[in-house]
Amino acid sequence: MDLTKLLSGNQEPNPRGQADPEQLRILAAARTEFVDHGFRTAAVGNICRRARVSRPTLYRRFGDKDAIFRAVISNEAVSYFSSITTDILAIDDPGARTEEAFVLAARAAYQNDLLASLRKLEPELLADLFTDPTSTNREMVVTAIATTLSTESLPFSEMLGLAEVMVRLFASLLFAPTGNLPMETDVYARALARKYFVPMIEAAVRRAANAE
Repeated sequence: MDLTKLLSGNQEPNPRGQADPEQLRILAAARTEFVDHGFRTAAVGNICRRARVSRPTLYRRFGDKDAIFRAVISNEAVSYFSSITTDILAIDDPGARTEEAFVLAARAAYQNDLLASLRKLEPELLADLFTDPTSTNREMVVTAIATTLSTESLPFSEMLGLAEVMVRLFASLLFAPTGNLPMETDVYARALARKYFVPMIEAAVRRAANAE
């Protein structure tokens, strides 16, 4: 499965399969606006000025501000999965693969300026985006995680439900943090993954083996 195609599914496709300069300018401009002002106070007019496009063009390419925001979040997910997929797929053991993916996800979440801004200004917004059962962003990210973490011993069908649990728990820990379950550093994130997520994966592997 092409993860980039999957995660960018809510953006206007380019029939030539190449990067669209105008689309990239709009995404970059919108990202900057959301970093600076959050979602609710972000101004579509500012995005248009930064991207050097008219409002009709922006709405034609992406839709309303909600749709632009979803496209920016999808683009962040594309960048993240593109950066880790090769390293993660090189790990054969499902538990070790999940552990490393969780550490990399936590590191990226705390280093990402867009997520940092949203955690500060509107922590409930992104959490809702990844826990709302009707969210296309949540569905795409869950599917991408299941695709990345599934192995020969842990099929996609088994991994899909686990990925749903992982996304919801990760969003909760990120946007409603607790001192009992820290994940701000690689050490904390790895310890958390080993204690809670790896056992889930190992149990799923055993279930899959017994079902054969």
